[in-house]
Amino acid sequence: MNSKRTNPFRSLEKDNFPPLDDFFDPPNIISRPSSAHTTPLCPNESFCSRSEYLYTDEVTIPLESAMEQFVAADLFGIPRLQAMCERKLLESITVENAATIFHAADVHSAMSLRSKALGYVLSHFEAVSKTSAFEDMARCNVELVFEILKNR
Repeated sequence: MNSKRTNPFRSLEKDNFPPLDDFFDPPNIISRPSSAHTTPLCPNESFCSRSEYLYTDEVTIPLESAMEQFVAADLFGIPRLQAMCERKLLESITVENAATIFHAADVHSAMSLRSKALGYVLSHFEAVSKTSAFEDMARCNVELVFEILKNR
């Protein structure tokens, strides 16, 4: 009888699975040629921002994605992130984007943001009504224009 015992896990060692070499020893990304195609670590910036917020309780919200983040925060029940997005939108509200923010807030049933954007539109009506964003809003939802005119 053979008294020499063999290791049952011997067959699982990396030497027996050459295709797994990269798993155990990943290639150095820095040494790749600059022409090599690389996939971004997080292709959806909005998702990455929400994840960053959930893990760190802090996030920098770019204006371009603030409304998208606001809607997602509402959808997933993240009130503090929603408030941060609302604050970002209101800090950056201008004559040019006020109608867009008002319309988006209406579409997404963001009542607090909607009422504040409406207030801005009303206080700057002459200038806001001459923008292309106001025309776009009027084409999409004429009821909003009627509401603005009623509140004037």
